[in-house]
Amino acid sequence: FHAVVLAIIIIMSLSSNICENLRWFCSIAFPGYQMYGPLVTYLSVIGTIVPYIAQAIYAGRLFNRKLADNAMSEWYARTIFLNIVAMALVTWRMNLDGSLTPYGKQTIFTAQWPQSFVTGWVFLTFPTHTIANVCRVVYDAYGHEKARMFTPFAYLTQGWLLLPFFTGMAYFRTLMLILATVDYLQHSFAFFFWVFYIWKGSAPERYYPDVGGVIFHMVSIIPVLVFATGI
Repeated sequence: FHAVVLAIIIIMSLSSNICENLRWFCSIAFPGYQMYGPLVTYLSVIGTIVPYIAQAIYAGRLFNRKLADNAMSEWYARTIFLNIVAMALVTWRMNLDGSLTPYGKQTIFTAQWPQSFVTGWVFLTFPTHTIANVCRVVYDAYGHEKARMFTPFAYLTQGWLLLPFFTGMAYFRTLMLILATVDYLQHSFAFFFWVFYIWKGSAPERYYPDVGGVIFHMVSIIPVLVFATGI
């Protein structure tokens, strides 16, 4: 968040025409606005930020009650809450940055700085979501302490993409495809893990919404792929 504020301040300082600079930044960082039009852009922003923020507020209040009753692990509650916040910060802009289109055939050395900035923001922030992907399963299988110890490794399952990003070893498009592939592999493993215990009849009640959440989350990429590939 502080990085975003800093970037906006820098843009404003470049010229007295603030609106012109902001339009320039958005046109470079979010080419989806030109490709998809204003309607898709507004729906993408509002349709992701509002539900995620509302979910984060609801989850925060619910978790506070459960923590007060000692009905939930504080670490687990924080992990889920940060996961929701991370999705609010990155999902909408991943729909608009054009990384999966030919526009994404850039590296940090060839792209203009607004494109590099917003792409780097994704690779820095998105692994917070990965922590939840990995550690929720570890938590269910081995308990709180093991899941907590696994947190740094969980971040690095996608956080390692910062290395090829900053060294220019791969196109943004390639890195984004790797990010999405790792994410879906993690969700698929978690899905089958929870379904297995549901099938055995020994699953806690929360496994059912976990499975439903994975299904809706994985299906949500279909509109992005349709727009990116022109199907």
